[in-house]
Amino acid sequence: MCFYRDLLCTQEKSVRDSAFSPKRTFDLCLFSEAVIIIIEAKAHQLFSVEQAGHFSRDREQIQKLIGRPIDVRLVALGCCRDLNERVWQNRGDALTPFDGYITWAQINERYPDPMFKRADALRGG
Repeated sequence: MCFYRDLLCTQEKSVRDSAFSPKRTFDLCLFSEAVIIIIEAKAHQLFSVEQAGHFSRDREQIQKLIGRPIDVRLVALGCCRDLNERVWQNRGDALTPFDGYITWAQINERYPDPMFKRADALRGG
């Protein structure tokens, strides 16, 4: 989803005239009147410090762009070896902006599918 492009389009504003990147994408967004949940999914890669900076700015920019109080939640979705309770409790700069995490294995437990199992194993699981 090209979040900024799509939101500005609904507000009949030009992306070219804004400070927001029209190419900024999120893997999954869930919307309600009071909350936006953004899920960033990784299977073959790790979360990066550079990307963490983008997400920190996104939280602020989205709240500003919406123009009213809204809770923006960031969730990391990744492999068990990269996201587990020990890693989460000692999270480094790459996971700082995230409010929580989900693993592909947890999704596979709830919704068994070889695709989710494979996604969890892609990083050499």
